[in-house]
Amino acid sequence: MILRITKITSILLLGIYSISNAQVILQANKLPTVGDLWANKTITDTTIQPGPSGANQTWDFSTFFVYPSVISEQFISPTGAGNDALFPSANLKVNSFFGGNDYYLKSSNNLQYLGTKSSTNEIIITNAQQVLTTPFAYGDSIINPAVTGTGFGYALSGTIKVKADGWGSLTLFTGNFPLTLRVYSDANLVLGAGTGVDTYIQIQRYTWYAQNYKAPVFQISIIDVNGPLNTTHQKVTTVSTLATDIEEAENNIFQFNVSPNPSAAQVNLSVSLLRNSDVNFIITDMTGKIWKEEKSELTAGKNTIKMDLSILPKGIYSISAASGSLNREQRIVID
Repeated sequence: MILRITKITSILLLGIYSISNAQVILQANKLPTVGDLWANKTITDTTIQPGPSGANQTWDFSTFFVYPSVISEQFISPTGAGNDALFPSANLKVNSFFGGNDYYLKSSNNLQYLGTKSSTNEIIITNAQQVLTTPFAYGDSIINPAVTGTGFGYALSGTIKVKADGWGSLTLFTGNFPLTLRVYSDANLVLGAGTGVDTYIQIQRYTWYAQNYKAPVFQISIIDVNGPLNTTHQKVTTVSTLATDIEEAENNIFQFNVSPNPSAAQVNLSVSLLRNSDVNFIITDMTGKIWKEEKSELTAGKNTIKMDLSILPKGIYSISAASGSLNREQRIVID
């Protein structure tokens, strides 16, 4: 049997918190509901680490680039047909980032995980596992009874534990969230195909929740599968599009300046970028005539380029810098 286990998406899908006496508390009315559509963007750098647990932490992920492509989680009601029939008690399902669906039993104040099903992944839990009971605050934890169930016809066992293991300040490249709660989940599962051929699955997930957002603003999932036919390691990091707008961030960070101004012959072009990019510089006079055009490959951060303008007669000129759809323009006097 070749088993490909993906991350349990939405295992801890809860959002906005309230603050009381310096406590961060996740409230039941922010559990996912039918009709929710949570869009995410990804960080593909696998060197990212979740950082320490504990109170008053500073988690800084501002150096990691978030890719603009969007992957979504849509919450709907199971129909009871097809794969849904394997989870008769489920009242909520969400599409997995990697295909198939994850199934939950939601009540007024908690969320229970029932399993995952696709053509290549199957976890069917017969004793529903709580993945969040509300209210939930720093230091709270959930220890479920041992998992029972099946997967691809084999016996499923293991444990799923959840803890709010930290609170503090979260910084992404687009901004800072000064007070967040981090929830850590650890699923250790075994598909028992027999002595020597068992498959061991560990799914760890770190989820950050911030004020005014129902969806988690940041998640790191780590998946390890070890078995006789399949050994994999995968890390998936997502950022909610509700918490960060890539285009807006690029627009805010893309800066362009020219000095000295006025200038006689040579200028310094200062360009700040969110990511590595080709920047096209065009110099025109007041009639629109192009006097010079030059392209440079620049890196993320601040760049300084020297440009020779000795060919220009005295007068007023416009220097533009374009990166993708973004454009900046500066006037300069040549004397």
